[in-house]
Amino acid sequence: MYFEGGQYVASELSRINWLLRDFRTGDVHQIDPAVLDILTDLRTLADRDEPYEVISGYRSPKTNADLHRRSSGGCRA
Repeated sequence: MYFEGGQYVASELSRINWLLRDFRTGDVHQIDPAVLDILTDLRTLADRDEPYEVISGYRSPKTNADLHRRSSGGCRA
């Protein structure tokens, strides 16, 4: 529960940021809580209880550069 009692729960947001970190470098980046709110709203609108399957989280500039050098998988910026 990242939102409780009308407020975001800082410790839970930190856990989410860590979960979505760049697994190649270990870099952690703050995920905008509004993105989590959108996902929560979508779940409610779709009337679903299943968990989301995260296939991509944060990618650091270093990871993007490395991936771009090796293939077309990384962003240039």
